[in-house]
Amino acid sequence: MKSIFVSGLLFFMILAFSSCTKSGTHDQDPNNAVIDLDALTGQTWVYYEYIKDFNTYDSKLVWKKNRNQNFFDLSLNQVTYNEDGTYIETNEYGLTHKGTWALRNGTALEVKSSEDSTVYTIAELTSDRFEWSVPGDNYGIMVPKDQVASTTDRLELLTSKTWVYAAFFDDYDYIKPTLSWKKNKKNNRENYSIKQVTFNTDGTYSEITWDGSTLDGTWTFVNGESKFKVVNSLGTWISTIEVLNENRFEWSYGSQYAEMVPLR
Repeated sequence: MKSIFVSGLLFFMILAFSSCTKSGTHDQDPNNAVIDLDALTGQTWVYYEYIKDFNTYDSKLVWKKNRNQNFFDLSLNQVTYNEDGTYIETNEYGLTHKGTWALRNGTALEVKSSEDSTVYTIAELTSDRFEWSVPGDNYGIMVPKDQVASTTDRLELLTSKTWVYAAFFDDYDYIKPTLSWKKNKKNNRENYSIKQVTFNTDGTYSEITWDGSTLDGTWTFVNGESKFKVVNSLGTWISTIEVLNENRFEWSYGSQYAEMVPLR
């Protein structure tokens, strides 16, 4: 499994979005973005990640929830979009702003307040994830504030699905890690588009590597299920599990950090 394991922000911008006349529960844009308009309202969104210069070769992660060091602090930011087309936002200083929002062209949110007006292009919108880009080539990823932790045991979570890459970071121990690959990013440093891995309950695993070849081996939890070990013809790899739930599998190996999602 070697191929798995080796491989600013405008602080005053209004981070708001609003509802609109809903044209359907699941819309699809020309770039195959997943958009569930019903998911936008009825919950408060907080930051999970923020990436600067998203489509450049040298894009950087400047904020990630629960990360020990971040270039920016977005821990106070949150926003709620109401069905009546209004929103309320708390910024990084704890100050509250209000305004209005409207959907434009099916995949863009135009947000207006007394302080600013911004258009957000939706990349993904589901009940548990909201990804968007703004002018200036910055990219935000938000999740529900009261997202419930999984109660399913880790063995079932890991082995019940095939995992594919959502993102991969290098130099993760730096204050601004490099985003080396993301599925909807231009100018990726690496190609993880066809990589996928399946962990089996019998302790075996199978991986499709970057060139489409298959690599088989064995795996096991170690250190109280906080890490997992993979053994294959290329060597032995022990990685730390950072996040594992029904929708996300994130792990780190040295200065590398991977984000994986179930194959759809």
